[in-house]
Amino acid sequence: MNIDSTIPIREGTLSPPAEELDLSTFFPPTNSHSNITLTFDPDEPEGKHCPVSPVPVPRELPANTAAAVKSAGRALRYYNTANRSFVGIYAGRLCEITDGVIAPLDRGRLRILLTALSSWHKPGDESKTEIPLPFDLLESVLKASAKELDRLPEITGVHCGAMLKQNGEIVSAKGFEKETGWYFCRDLEIEEAPDIPSEDDLSRAREDIYSVYREFLFKDRADYENNLAALFSAMLRPSLPGPFPIHAVRKNSPRTGGSFLQQINGIAAFGAEMPVYPAPSRTEEMEKLHKTIVKESPLYAVIDNVPPGADFVSEFLLSATSGNGRASFRDFGTLNQVERAVTTQFCVNGNHLKISADVCGRVIATNIMAQKPWQDLRFSRKKDELIAYAQEMHPKIVRAFAVFLKNWIAKGRPAPPPCPGNLAEYPQWYSVIAGSLYAAGFSRVLSNLDEIQTEENEAETEGCELLSRLFAAFGSEVFTAAGLKTAMIREGEQRKEHQVSAQTILDYAPDRLVNAAVAGTLTDVMAGRWISQIADQKFAGYDRFLMKSRTPLGVRYKLVPVEKQTCLTDPQKDM
Repeated sequence: MNIDSTIPIREGTLSPPAEELDLSTFFPPTNSHSNITLTFDPDEPEGKHCPVSPVPVPRELPANTAAAVKSAGRALRYYNTANRSFVGIYAGRLCEITDGVIAPLDRGRLRILLTALSSWHKPGDESKTEIPLPFDLLESVLKASAKELDRLPEITGVHCGAMLKQNGEIVSAKGFEKETGWYFCRDLEIEEAPDIPSEDDLSRAREDIYSVYREFLFKDRADYENNLAALFSAMLRPSLPGPFPIHAVRKNSPRTGGSFLQQINGIAAFGAEMPVYPAPSRTEEMEKLHKTIVKESPLYAVIDNVPPGADFVSEFLLSATSGNGRASFRDFGTLNQVERAVTTQFCVNGNHLKISADVCGRVIATNIMAQKPWQDLRFSRKKDELIAYAQEMHPKIVRAFAVFLKNWIAKGRPAPPPCPGNLAEYPQWYSVIAGSLYAAGFSRVLSNLDEIQTEENEAETEGCELLSRLFAAFGSEVFTAAGLKTAMIREGEQRKEHQVSAQTILDYAPDRLVNAAVAGTLTDVMAGRWISQIADQKFAGYDRFLMKSRTPLGVRYKLVPVEKQTCLTDPQKDM
């Protein structure tokens, strides 16, 4: 019986071996597709794509487990050259990248991949009769190392844009880059930065960056340049080793654009919107969030709208953003210890964000100061327009920072001026980031660091003053939310009669609470939720803190002395 076993070109499609069937009775002959003859090389390296073979490649399945695992790795490497997904080892597990998402493989998916372009048969079988892959072999492959899998690629992460290397080179081609271990999701055309940039190159780079940020109300020039340092950090995070500081945006009122600023930073750095995590109010939930972010390893993570007075940095994050740039923790719901290289640029924002003494040496701060909280009065571009513009400018922004970096390298890597504050945890980061920006003409970068690292920063001062007002009202006596409400309503009545001659508790309360106190509609719940935000916090420069305790009669508050305080987060002893 004669049959036509040719198969039309269909990328990514698999066909079973042709059987001895004459289908001409059911289907008329057609020549709508051209026929092809395919050759293949199972050892072809990653990155060099070859045609997809519609007929699986015959492969011998060795009886020895180690040899069978190695043969499976060779089959997966060949699969990488011919398909749209990509397989490799990520965080110690065999994973697949599809549409920019890394997913661990299970036995079912692994069986599909191993038989997609390979037909397995017993050793010495000249007829090459296909056999199913044994269950125990699939388990062994899932637990094997990259070396045991015939040098299967080890994946560092997935990058959705162009990556800037620490030597000023830009990676913008789609696919796996063996040197860095990053998988790039798309091709981008980016003009190469000159090895010795001219002043015109530097000027053009500065203008390209400013065109994205010109509408944001930075407090002063130092805050704008600090934001550039944070943006530069995000771009170099995948390629520059070691720990990186946290980027903190402090807003003086709601809706001033702090969250939007960090969103635009992520888009400008990576060409796509990056994950945003709502900030939890409880300390233990904040630490869980930090561990989740490190485990998921996004390139850029924004912890959005930290409540006033809340601690946004856990002991875990302090460890993760210092030392060798690695973090170890117990996986949720298991007894397994997980270790990760921290590749995420952490960002936080909030109204009157409190930067305490144990945190200030790990933070780049950017202040957003708005006279009015309505951002539509100052943004000439709509939000979606600015987002689209930042995405469009991503290649130019990456090139701009490549110009700054190559300019610094061409000048002999000059050291930046001595840091006005303490960033001893990040010597390499400070040398590269601050050095490149100073060499490019940004002379105010990090110049406000000493203000953050003193007792006179705004959050500390306001906290001290509020506690002093509470002490003036209640002394060392225990009080409740109801008692606080009564005191605030009394101050509200004085405001209506213009009898206020000194600072009051209402001077530090949110506007909605002030309005409610003046109107006499303030409730116990409103007062309690507000004052609980500063409970158990210690402010530099004040010798008492507000202790919150739960009793059978309800929540009680009391101002108690700080007996011992070597740093702002020391627990109070003998309470």
